[in-house]
Amino acid sequence: MKTIEKSQNKFNKKYPDCIMFFRIGEFYESFYEDSKICSQISGLPLTFRDKPETGQFPLFSVPFYAFDSFVKKIIKAGYRIVICEQWGGERDYVRIIQPN
Repeated sequence: MKTIEKSQNKFNKKYPDCIMFFRIGEFYESFYEDSKICSQISGLPLTFRDKPETGQFPLFSVPFYAFDSFVKKIIKAGYRIVICEQWGGERDYVRIIQPN
């Protein structure tokens, strides 16, 4: 989980005004403060994942097939989104989605 945390910090510094989503398998997931915002906007529950060193941390997960409709809610609420994917062990942003 350290790689997610490092990636989250790296991208939050680079894109401080965006909600970060990481593609993990068949889901897009956001973590920490971003996940709380997503839960509030969508009305869907916030979940938690265990982190051995510090306990639980919040996460919000959206299935790949439902992500486009979810993005519309986030954009309508005035947020920008950064999509991050993983290639060969490295995470990098793929695209930024923002209101028109």
